[in-house]
Amino acid sequence: MVEDKKPSGSRPKDVPVTKEAVIGATVPVQVVAAEKEVKATLPRAFTRHRKDVKKFLQEVLLYIVLNPKTFTIDWMKKLFLLSYMTDGPGEFWKNEKTDLLLAFNPDAEKVLWRDFVEDFKTSFEPLDTALEAQLKL
Repeated sequence: MVEDKKPSGSRPKDVPVTKEAVIGATVPVQVVAAEKEVKATLPRAFTRHRKDVKKFLQEVLLYIVLNPKTFTIDWMKKLFLLSYMTDGPGEFWKNEKTDLLLAFNPDAEKVLWRDFVEDFKTSFEPLDTALEAQLKL
């Protein structure tokens, strides 16, 4: 009988269960590893030299491919390429494309990334590299 009897002052306290513990117990928690941006070298600025077109485009494409989480839509890729174009004959082309993209022009948004890159190549790559090399001699 003595065993069944509890002292009057030693009752166990009711510990309130926090809502966080209940939620954590009933809902499976998914841990997602945060992927960081790859520390790739940023492209060099594209100036008016046509000989640098291929190198510039390679650097831009490499950076975009290495950071797919950053460049999820074509609009961002286009603006990234345009942001590295500086003075020279490309300035007019850049300003026209940038104005269309920043104005959220539906025509600019319809242009796919690969078509945009082809337009860039057509506008800036030398047409005949062999002929251009001969002319420089």
